[in-house]
Amino acid sequence: MTRGAGTPNVPRCGRRGITLVEAMICIVLVGVVLAASIHTVGAAKMTESRLADRATAEALAEELLAEILTRLYREPDASTGLLGADSGELSRSQFDDVDDYHGFGETPPTDALLAPIVSLTGWRRSVTVGWVVPDAALAPSASETLAKLIRVQVQDSRGALLMERVAVVTDNALNRPGRDLTTVRITGAEEVVVGSGTGSGSSTFWDTFLSLLGGGH
Repeated sequence: MTRGAGTPNVPRCGRRGITLVEAMICIVLVGVVLAASIHTVGAAKMTESRLADRATAEALAEELLAEILTRLYREPDASTGLLGADSGELSRSQFDDVDDYHGFGETPPTDALLAPIVSLTGWRRSVTVGWVVPDAALAPSASETLAKLIRVQVQDSRGALLMERVAVVTDNALNRPGRDLTTVRITGAEEVVVGSGTGSGSSTFWDTFLSLLGGGH
């Protein structure tokens, strides 16, 4: 069939192809979205890892502090008047009073059976013990004050301090382990928990140290 002379030319309809510029814009947009997604996933993984490390460090610090708080306030035999392990106390299993732990450190930390925790190679757990004046300032003292501050720290393989736990213990006349220590556990600037033996409860600093000055229960 032939068109008549008066039939106009009708343009054919069809899809227009994507230009090179449009393709480049799409590639850039996809790249930006992908990079943002990778960054978000990486940040989430890093946060998860840090939280896991912190939980591990907290458990390590709590475990060692709990062990120390089962010991006597002072050496049951003749005391040298010095802080640190006494003669013949060559390992942690031989420590019998709280200040025997002064200067103690282990890399890597050990488990309950004193076996090194291989997965924590490079980590360090350490303890310092010192006399303090039993008041709100906890001022250090070079001589016996009948109050000792115990500080347990846990560092990761980079040397970063992940966790610190502090306790103050006071002397008592009986010098029996654990349950006769009046203990102040300081877990953060905003929280002070007072306990004797296994009990605990909230208190202000002044209530805390009035308790300290009163000695063991």
